[in-house]
Amino acid sequence: MSTLSPPDSSADSASDPTTPSEPAQPSLSAEGGFDYHPMPVLVPLAFVTALLGLTGLFGVVGILLAIVAVPLSLLAWWKVRQSDGFYSGGVLSKASVGLALFGVVAGIAAQRHAYQNEVPEGAERISFNYDVSKQPLTETFNGYDVSEGIEQLEGQTVFVKGYMYPQQVTEGLPAFLLLKDTGECCFGGKPAITDMIGVKMEGDLRADHYEQTLVSVAGTFRVNRNYGRTGGGADGLEPLYQIEATHFEPARTRF
Repeated sequence: MSTLSPPDSSADSASDPTTPSEPAQPSLSAEGGFDYHPMPVLVPLAFVTALLGLTGLFGVVGILLAIVAVPLSLLAWWKVRQSDGFYSGGVLSKASVGLALFGVVAGIAAQRHAYQNEVPEGAERISFNYDVSKQPLTETFNGYDVSEGIEQLEGQTVFVKGYMYPQQVTEGLPAFLLLKDTGECCFGGKPAITDMIGVKMEGDLRADHYEQTLVSVAGTFRVNRNYGRTGGGADGLEPLYQIEATHFEPARTRF
């Protein structure tokens, strides 16, 4: 008499739908399976931020983005590393760290070089805010008495940055108003006397208007000794301070 042997337990567990089993994970095998590992959204975010940080070669905003990208990239790399192989993106996150660090170092170096070389030879860098706008001004019966600091600038070749006052003509300007900032004029107000400098381009030099853009001017600083006596201040925009400009361009740096 033949006897029946018990069925293979492994076969039972494979055929029994009630037997619990781990979910199948995609894996690369000889049969051509594909092993998929998700990538944290933090990885591409860090990489894009690091790429944008390379614009620090041309401006301060890019440097700030590069600075932000450094911890963001390190966090992305740490998250991938701590996942014990579950997440992909290790190479991309490492590349992000390198790009971010390069953006910070190269951006600062580029801006430093631009700052050191933007002043024309023979000119002295001055701050519109501290050396001009914040200097005390006393109104008198005959006009205004300027501070000792302003008197020391008289006749000196200076280099200063500011914003151009909006006007209808935008190209080939022989003269224009340079403002400390765009705060008042952009809301329909008139800048204070100490917040504007009249710029007159020397000789055949001309300037084009740049809207909401910091520009650089170099030339001889003058105090308008005839302020209010020539009838030129009817619109409230007669400049007390003036520059006979020999240099004009969009500012190379923001500071």
